[in-house]
Amino acid sequence: MIKNPKTAQVPTNNLLKLEGDNRRLQQTVGELRDRLERERIDSEVAVQRVRSKAKEEARQLHETINALRGELERVSVENDEKQQVQMSNFVSKNNQLQDIVNEMRDKLEKARIDSDERVQKINAASQDEIVQLQLTAHALRDQLERESAQYFDKLQDAERTSQNDITQLHETISVLRERLETQNGG
Repeated sequence: MIKNPKTAQVPTNNLLKLEGDNRRLQQTVGELRDRLERERIDSEVAVQRVRSKAKEEARQLHETINALRGELERVSVENDEKQQVQMSNFVSKNNQLQDIVNEMRDKLEKARIDSDERVQKINAASQDEIVQLQLTAHALRDQLERESAQYFDKLQDAERTSQNDITQLHETISVLRERLETQNGG
């Protein structure tokens, strides 16, 4: 990122432009949030189909969700820490937030790819186990439904909290990035 000494202070006449940019970015964030929600719903439907096939599949999904929950908690902590930083060091904070958003995009993309790969591996591995699992399916289904209901309630609470935190962070980052690009002439 090229630092321009003239960008250390935001001119008042640029604030109106930044507000317009902020509204456009908020609309984009809303569209991205809808897209993320559709992807999350599609993922949950696939996970529910896989979960009903085998207990082993449910165990692997629990591990994946626990890893995602840890990541969401880490993002939430980072967001809380960022909110405490004072605006007096505007240029430095802008660079820091830009680095963080790139890291988050990489991690979210990696998590999505890992989740897709796990679902594919689970589907392939479960084909041989289906015959054996049908003998014990009734008892396992009752236990799995109880555990899954508890688990998904917790996951939805965590997702709601982290989604709000991530959305706020993305909005801030987008505004700051747009300001920096405008200030750098591009």
